Amino acid sequence: TPGNSGNIWTLAGVFVCAIEIGGASLLGMDPTTTVLPVTVIGFTADKIFLRGALFETCYRSIFPQYKQKVIRHEAAHFLVAYLLGCPIESCILSAWDAMVDPRFVGQAGTLFFDPAFSLQVSSGRIPRSTLDRYSMIVMAGIAGEALEYGKAEGGSSDEMAIIELLTSTNPPWSLERVRDQ
Repeated sequence: TPGNSGNIWTLAGVFVCAIEIGGASLLGMDPTTTVLPVTVIGFTADKIFLRGALFETCYRSIFPQYKQKVIRHEAAHFLVAYLLGCPIESCILSAWDAMVDPRFVGQAGTLFFDPAFSLQVSSGRIPRSTLDRYSMIVMAGIAGEALEYGKAEGGSSDEMAIIELLTSTNPPWSLERVRDQ
């Protein structure tokens, strides 16, 4: 995604580990048998059972501007889908809302339903105009964020959705052609 530093989460994880190791050591505890396993289990449980809602809540409290980024990202999907005549089914702005709606996989999202697109995908014959329309809607979130903030935090799932669609066409698109799209 534009301007996104791919290593930010790795660095954040290393920072949290360093704090936990230092804190546990100061308290006379072995970090490998106390705080580190609890953290790993906590993150895993949050991801599996709460779809990351707990982590997102913590992240939003540390970085309040994240909420506005999510709103802008989803609003861009919504607006472009609407302008291109694609029916909006739902728009969710938090992981807690997404958790109770089985249609959502991530922490926020905009669902649109286009019966013609669904038929084209199932038949394996997707016209170029449909691929362009779908690409514009999916990439609008990244563009909306990048226009306002100069970079996009979200969008990896959007990028993966386009890659999966384009590489599943018959014949599948090459990686270079996918990047161009």
